[in-house]
Amino acid sequence: MDEFSFKGKWMNPGCGPVRGAMKELGCSLDDLAHRLGMSRSDLENVVNSPDAVPVNILKGIGDLREDARIMREHPELVQWAGSPIDARYWESLISTLAHGAVSNYLAPLHPSFCNFDDTYIEFVIETLTKIGVVPPKTIPSELRCYINLRGLYADYEAEKKPEHGAFARAVSAYPYARTIGNVFFVLNTLWAFYAMHVRDAVDDQAGSAFDTQMCIEANMFDLAATMIEVDEAFAPDISGFRCKVRADYGKWLATIENSTLSIGRAFQIRWMTDMVGIKNDPAVAATRSFDHYLETASA
Repeated sequence: MDEFSFKGKWMNPGCGPVRGAMKELGCSLDDLAHRLGMSRSDLENVVNSPDAVPVNILKGIGDLREDARIMREHPELVQWAGSPIDARYWESLISTLAHGAVSNYLAPLHPSFCNFDDTYIEFVIETLTKIGVVPPKTIPSELRCYINLRGLYADYEAEKKPEHGAFARAVSAYPYARTIGNVFFVLNTLWAFYAMHVRDAVDDQAGSAFDTQMCIEANMFDLAATMIEVDEAFAPDISGFRCKVRADYGKWLATIENSTLSIGRAFQIRWMTDMVGIKNDPAVAATRSFDHYLETASA
């Protein structure tokens, strides 16, 4: 490993954070100093000093750890956002929009919201890419100022509480955030109805019907994206995407309807077909309201 020895330095406050960062990041003292923008000798002085580690160095170590975490947990997000730091901002923004869509939500939630690994982030990126949205250059300052990044230095910075009205206006003005938020809202409306009325329609049968149901669930982010209004300049592939996704869902729902043994379930599947506007012009269906369906599913 590194030739720097921690022997005899365990009582110094700087030893623990530095040693922990080197171990977690798999780097030498020289590498860590370089990443922190310091010389090796300056970092050694921090380790040897009896004083507390300066806040800016703790913040730098926290940033490095968070960059490593985001690259490990969400590599697709890092590639999409362009850098680990931008990916961390997007992670926080997408999570905020997701939580806003499900707050005070009594109906069943899509499974991606029930996991602890934020799988909905990858679903969002994949769906945006399918409709032709190009990766963002940056998050506007009007939104960035509301975003709190996770990190070891969180205790050293005052938590910023977004003022709801201003934050909502900033989201509405930014097409990326507005589209993601709308997809989350429609997704949970769809899932609430589907989980309450359609999901058990296969009657525990295996085979093609079960496989079809898995397709319905796995592609529900895509279906949600076909049901919101999106500027074609922002999402140039949305028209063809709507037609393909709706055609697929039409076939999938018909397969499930033909497989169920319950007349009531068959009626509810046809109801969902009408709900998502499968038989309507896709562009017109995107302007439909789903509030009354949500009220029914939540009853």
